[in-house]
Amino acid sequence: MRTTILCAFLLLCPGVLLSVTSEQAILAIQQRIGAQDLDGAEKSIALALKDDPRNGGLFNLRGIIHAQRQEYDQAAKDFSKAVELSPGLSGAYLNLARIYQLRSKDDDSAVRSAIDVYRRLLRLQPGSVEARSQLVLMLEKKGDFNAALAEFALLPASEQQKAPSQTLRCLALAGAGRMEEAQKAMAQLLELPDFSEHDALEITGALLREKKAGFVRDLMEGLARRGQLSTAGAETLIQAYEALGLPGGPRAALEKLARETPPSPILLVTLARAAYRQHDLEGALGYLAHARELSPQDAAIHFFFGIVAVDLDLAVEARQSLQRAVELDPDNAYYQYALGGVELQMGGAEQALVHFRTYSRSRPDDARGHFAIGAAQFKAGDVKESRSEMELAARSRDTLAGAEYFLGRIARLEGNSDEAKEHLERSVQADPKFAESRAELGRLNLERGDVEAARNQLQRALELDADSYQANLFLLALYQRTKDPRVEAQRRRVDDLQKKRSLKQDLMLRTIHVQPDDRQR
Repeated sequence: MRTTILCAFLLLCPGVLLSVTSEQAILAIQQRIGAQDLDGAEKSIALALKDDPRNGGLFNLRGIIHAQRQEYDQAAKDFSKAVELSPGLSGAYLNLARIYQLRSKDDDSAVRSAIDVYRRLLRLQPGSVEARSQLVLMLEKKGDFNAALAEFALLPASEQQKAPSQTLRCLALAGAGRMEEAQKAMAQLLELPDFSEHDALEITGALLREKKAGFVRDLMEGLARRGQLSTAGAETLIQAYEALGLPGGPRAALEKLARETPPSPILLVTLARAAYRQHDLEGALGYLAHARELSPQDAAIHFFFGIVAVDLDLAVEARQSLQRAVELDPDNAYYQYALGGVELQMGGAEQALVHFRTYSRSRPDDARGHFAIGAAQFKAGDVKESRSEMELAARSRDTLAGAEYFLGRIARLEGNSDEAKEHLERSVQADPKFAESRAELGRLNLERGDVEAARNQLQRALELDADSYQANLFLLALYQRTKDPRVEAQRRRVDDLQKKRSLKQDLMLRTIHVQPDDRQR
């Protein structure tokens, strides 16, 4: 059922086409395509077309090359030309229809075009099971469910009994409003040994669009009871729960399902995500601890546990869990990045650099890598190298505010007060809610003797973040200089914040923070 471009040609079948191009030449082109020598295959086709310009098979082959390069407009033109020149070439029809299917996600007219091509092929070859099955799928995508059922009835009986076909029938019945029949069909489907979550996910989007969330819920819960629910299936199940507006929301429904099904790491991680979105960090950590016990070799679970531990200020637990994630999947750049952030906050600037550099090698165009390396170098006291990395990070909007902040601090340390002020003002301009830049501006103004400007910046910083350690520390310095009677109260405030400073309150880890959904492999 998946729409892929296949090298399925009828070029050599007797009676399909008359060609002056030799079978040996055609086979050589096909072999080059199969070996991914697309440039070589294209050159061979160009030479063949000079002598054989009306060979539909050659255009079909060239369309395959364009499709594999994701040059879909050119592929569609070649497949259309192949059909025009060789009306009996079924592979060209199928490839053209697949191109339209690929476009159908964003173009409703492509659905109609695919339907037209499949129907044209079926007039030539009524027994084409692939064309009939894909026509059913496209009719369902169009919302013509009764027509889909009519086409389904024309499939061979043996084909109708297969799980992918039965899945299409379920969608057609539900879409047509024949819910009693659809429920019976779904129950039968869930009994088929060859039914898979992939088959189910082919139709759930259409079912949700048709406001059949209850049907989607029952289908995905059935898969969960079979132990076949993946992360994608669990997310689909959450969409169904949300659409149904169940009491207690998706989390309550997931907890009920988890009690009714065998222990599942997938469900537990999905519950952890639901809890995390509700800011119930302790609940999320509990689900993840259970999931980790069930699936101790799953690096993604260790990673998620580590990120939640960071948010809970559990530094040791965070580092241990992220280290385990990296051990299990050392090639995952995001795991390296997160572990580097925790190492940096626990005083290991050199070790943090190892992880950040690994990340940057894997994602050389990601400015976050340069920023993280620069932050670690700054903490290690290497301001020269830090400046080089921050200058690179400042080229990206995503890291501009943080990079300019550090460049301002570096300039101040080097005694370049005017340059420091320019960098910090650019940081504030890039992110007016960035409290640390305003705090640093307050400190700089205080050093320059402009007490009022310092006071204004520090007050604004504290409005943005009342618990900013830097802003409170610099305000204490201002009170001491001006002999403000609030100096003792402010000193106690700073001492209290010093004791409570946490991983998530530190600037560098917050700017280097990775969300738990950043679990790319």
